[in-house]
Amino acid sequence: MRWKNLVMLVLLPFTAVTVRAIDVAAAPAAAATTERPATPDLSVLDAYGEWIQVEPYGRVWRPTAVTADWRPYTLGTWVNGPHGWTWHSELSWGAITFHYGRWTRDRMERWFWVPGETWSPATVAWRFGGGFIGWAPLPPESELADQDNAILESAWIFVFASEFQDVRLTVAALPSTMTATAFARTSPPLSPQAALGP
Repeated sequence: MRWKNLVMLVLLPFTAVTVRAIDVAAAPAAAATTERPATPDLSVLDAYGEWIQVEPYGRVWRPTAVTADWRPYTLGTWVNGPHGWTWHSELSWGAITFHYGRWTRDRMERWFWVPGETWSPATVAWRFGGGFIGWAPLPPESELADQDNAILESAWIFVFASEFQDVRLTVAALPSTMTATAFARTSPPLSPQAALGP
């Protein structure tokens, strides 16, 4: 009996983490689309995060059902659809937050979403080269300045080019300790379509 109790005590934390990871990544089939939806219903986000006031952006949304090291555009895959390379999110709130508005971080490195009205297949910058492909969320400031200077190096997500179309990019993404190396070996393309192909 003691042996069974000891096994349960050891496995219990791992079980809780696994259940939470499944809950975070679970998404209804409707969220897994590359088509342009009608005007998004932002009230859908209420169940997955909180609305806060952040200057100079005003009212923004921050997800609360994610881990501390979570980054936008990591739980999902890239799909080459009718609008070009489109982010296919696994998150139930991804159809809104990865296709409208922009992502940025606060001083504590927590990600939040600034709403927008224009649909996009994904609002990211790209880097290619040296066997790597990388992307990073374009912050609101990137509309006013050079995109490369508006994105911090730590915001980039890189994969080996051979794994770009992996089923789950969360698994394929390189650890953050390799970001500087991948960043140094890549550069912005003239266009993602030219670098990734049709």
